[in-house]
Amino acid sequence: MSKQDKIKETLEILADAVEKSEEANSEFTVRIHSTVLRDALESIETWKLIAEEFARSITVTQGEIKPKIAVDIERFLAAQWTYNQVASEDNPL
Repeated sequence: MSKQDKIKETLEILADAVEKSEEANSEFTVRIHSTVLRDALESIETWKLIAEEFARSITVTQGEIKPKIAVDIERFLAAQWTYNQVASEDNPL
């Protein structure tokens, strides 16, 4: 399981526990290590930046019959390389 999947699973479990507590009108304390939250924030920011780079590499313009799509191949390949590096950090072969 990747680091991102572990973080996601932890946050989902906590959200479910809090929702059930709210439904039962009970209160309890949840302790979560700050590194889990920091890792989650870092992961969100990393994937956001990668998505933005992919988006910047593609330009769609109006054509006469259908839209024209242009790809900045260098930017696209750089984003793809970064994506592959980040993805392989959690799933080494």
